[in-house]
Amino acid sequence: MGWRKEYRQLALKQVGKPYRFGAEVNLNDPNPKAFDCSELPEYLTYRTAKVHIPDGSYNQYDASTPVHVKNLKIGDLGFYRKPTGTRRIYHVAPYVGYGQVVNAKGRRYGTIKQSRAGFEGRNFVGWRRPNKIVALDKKAAKEAKKVPIKTEKQKAIEWVKNNRIMTVVNGSSISRNDLAIVLYRNATREHKKNVTWFEKAKSYFRRK
Repeated sequence: MGWRKEYRQLALKQVGKPYRFGAEVNLNDPNPKAFDCSELPEYLTYRTAKVHIPDGSYNQYDASTPVHVKNLKIGDLGFYRKPTGTRRIYHVAPYVGYGQVVNAKGRRYGTIKQSRAGFEGRNFVGWRRPNKIVALDKKAAKEAKKVPIKTEKQKAIEWVKNNRIMTVVNGSSISRNDLAIVLYRNATREHKKNVTWFEKAKSYFRRK
């Protein structure tokens, strides 16, 4: 399970908890009793993505990158500015996927789950992604490129080598590599819709 799925699950577990300004949550606490708005995403990010983002909604705003609503991912943050006309950021809440936000809204409401559309009000500034999450995503994408993608033929040959396969065809010995190639050709000829040739080829194998 990826960290974003863990993020959503952990966020939903906080729904119903009270709001407390300056709660000073222990990031290693498995079950904090209360949150303020910025400590909620700080806690969720640390516990799931294993990176630390700053406390304070204005600090989190400064340490993040704008993201279009169409590209929202779990862990992105929505920000509000004060309604006095100043540009000062005063409130934040994390996006948890499926069009939902978990919001440590205030003393009157506590920590609630609400729709993204319901969260985006008059003084809503926009969505941003913490810079450390941006870096984490880039690192994950780079690592993914390093992993060689096996072709179906390579998978078949590997499967033959890793299993105890009969390597006698019509009374003659045949290498497992050659057997995989032969079965690949047969399976290709008999290919059916929604069935890869590799799956079809496996039906030709017989275990000892």
